[in-house]
Amino acid sequence: MRSRGKAVDMHLLCCASRCENVLNDVIVETCKVSLLWIDSYAVKMHQQIVLLLSKIIDKQLCRKDMIFMGISAALIVKNEERCISRCILSVLPAVDEVIVVDTGSTDNTIEIVSKLALESNKVKLFHFEWIDDFSAARNFSLSLVSNDWAFVIDADELLPKEEHFKLRKYTKMLDDTYDGKVALYIVSDSITNGEISHSHELAYIRLFPSCLRFKDRIHETLDIPDGFHVTTCDVHIHHDGYDASVVDQVQKRNRNLILLYRNLVDDPNNARLWMQLGRELIGTDNEKALGCLDMASSIAVSSEDNDLILQWIEDTRKAIIAAV
Repeated sequence: MRSRGKAVDMHLLCCASRCENVLNDVIVETCKVSLLWIDSYAVKMHQQIVLLLSKIIDKQLCRKDMIFMGISAALIVKNEERCISRCILSVLPAVDEVIVVDTGSTDNTIEIVSKLALESNKVKLFHFEWIDDFSAARNFSLSLVSNDWAFVIDADELLPKEEHFKLRKYTKMLDDTYDGKVALYIVSDSITNGEISHSHELAYIRLFPSCLRFKDRIHETLDIPDGFHVTTCDVHIHHDGYDASVVDQVQKRNRNLILLYRNLVDDPNNARLWMQLGRELIGTDNEKALGCLDMASSIAVSSEDNDLILQWIEDTRKAIIAAV
């Protein structure tokens, strides 16, 4: 299905990748030579390089001898002025549009995104009234995309430049193989103090057909229909949202706990949510955390296709024991 010009595809990937590397080298060397390696100047220069690269790649992908699947990045944000520009610029060259849904920012997030939207017509800003439900906000963002594939990314994450063309590669290859009925786990690299502290290979399904939707109020997960395939890929994102040096962990944990309790009232037999509650309680109430994991295990063992959840439960239990 839609298979054509594979040799040309790989040639384009290699050429565009070299182009991106050259452009990144240009900005680094320009700043060094000018002795202007300061944040404001570097950020401004980097934005212009990314926008230029995005236009070059778009022009190449519109060639008649190329067939790639359209990809929309989808973000939901609130008060993300620290990192929203970094995130959007990291993903912009790799996708056909960036849908940003703001859920009530009171900082400079909206102004930052609006400026990027003026500089690139691929960036589109929308608003959604927050109703204490991450899935509702995610699904609203997905309803706005105009491409067959969605790539979900958060503001406190970024897509490294070496991962850009993997998105195109996997969407094309797997769309051909599974007729579009496939969703992919990506690898989440946790960043602590600027370094990768650990990686999660089965943490998130983030690349999938845009017709799919999320479920659960917090720690939302994709609702996979019958007949769909779920597989892994080696696309990496970097995530610093749990780095205590840049994020208020207490506030984030309190928010998560409130939404988990509310979700469990509505869905008390959800093993994955009990496991997530146990994870949130690590270090603050380990005894209660273990009780949550016991509840998750008892629910999971009586259900089908819960091997992955049982593995997560066991990993979380080990983390609690190690923290004692």
